[in-house]
Order: sequence, then C-alpha cells, then structure tokens
Amino acid sequence: VIVYDSPSKPEGPLDVSDVTPDGCVLKWNAPVEDGGSPVTNYVVEKQDTKTGKWEPVSKFVRNLNFEVMGLVEGNNYNFRVMAENEFGLSEPLETPVSVAAQYPYTTPDPPGNVKIDDVDESSVSLMWSKPKNDGGKKIQGYVVEYKEPSSNRWKTYNEAPVKDCAITVEGLNKDTEYEFRVKAKNVAGLGTPSDTTGPVHVKP
Repeated sequence: VIVYDSPSKPEGPLDVSDVTPDGCVLKWNAPVEDGGSPVTNYVVEKQDTKTGKWEPVSKFVRNLNFEVMGLVEGNNYNFRVMAENEFGLSEPLETPVSVAAQYPYTTPDPPGNVKIDDVDESSVSLMWSKPKNDGGKKIQGYVVEYKEPSSNRWKTYNEAPVKDCAITVEGLNKDTEYEFRVKAKNVAGLGTPSDTTGPVHVKP
C-alpha cells in the first residue's frame, strides 16, 4: 500500500550567512522523505522576535537557498523553511538561534593621542595613533573635523579619508582658535570621534 503524504521537514542545518542590516542568505537541505510525491517548492518565513509573529518571506522557492530582504536594521529574526508537495506542507526546519540584522562587524574605535605637530599662519598639522579596535574590518582611512570653540557645529575637513595618521589642515583663518578631532573609517562607516585637541591658536 502506497501512502501519499506531505514531505518530511527539510534537513538541517538551516544556515544563515551574508548578514547585512536589511537581509541575509538562507541555505538548507532537501527532505529525506518526499511523501511519495516530488517536492515542488519551499516556503520561507521570518519572525521578528519583537512581535513573535511568523510572516511569509516567499512561498515559491525552488532552490535550497534564498536571499531574504526587507529586514529592519538592529532587529532580531528567526527563520523557518517548509517543503511542499501536492499533498501539503512539511513540518518547519527552524534556525536554532535568532540572527541580528546588522553587519557582523562595527565601526572602529576612536583614534588615540591626537596631537598638534605644527601651527602656521593658516594651517595646523595633526598626528594621531590608530584605534585600539578596528571593528573587525580594515581601516580605510581617517576623517578630520574642526570647529571654532564658540561654535557647536563640527565641520569635516577631508571628505575623502586620509590613509596616514597625520594631516595638515589648511585654509584656516589667521589669529583664530580652532579645535580638532579625528574619526576612523571602515566599511561599516565612520567611528566615534577622538577626544578633541582643545583650542589651538592659529598664528596671526
């Protein structure tokens, strides 16, 4: 007697990779039992741990992998996959732990020891040391910010990061005080700023 049934659940592990702030890639294996009828597709669902509600991501996945999009940055998610044949859906294969929608690395720590190397009539030379922690990705460079002590608004001096731990900030006004600070950058973005240099007086 042949008994037709829905498939057994997909074989694990349900692997999550390439996690970003808005997506990830899921991979799994085919069920051991197809229930006597070929598996036609897989149903992928997600659960935001904040709501606890399972929502469909796609009901018509043909392959043993799927790129999930539309996640909310910083939220935690569970995923599950079901195999389907003409007789119905399998039990779900679930991720064993929730996954945070964020890069698996962070922005760098602030650079240290920001010092004034030289002061001129319209320029100030700075030097600093590398951050203690690069956030898990190579540092691409550094961005220097400056402001007058009376202002609360920091201005960016160099939009394109400099590779070295030194820079000369040019085009400053004579006989004026400025403060400086430095941020390190990796692929995740700009890190928190260094301590400020305190007021530096440009020569008259």
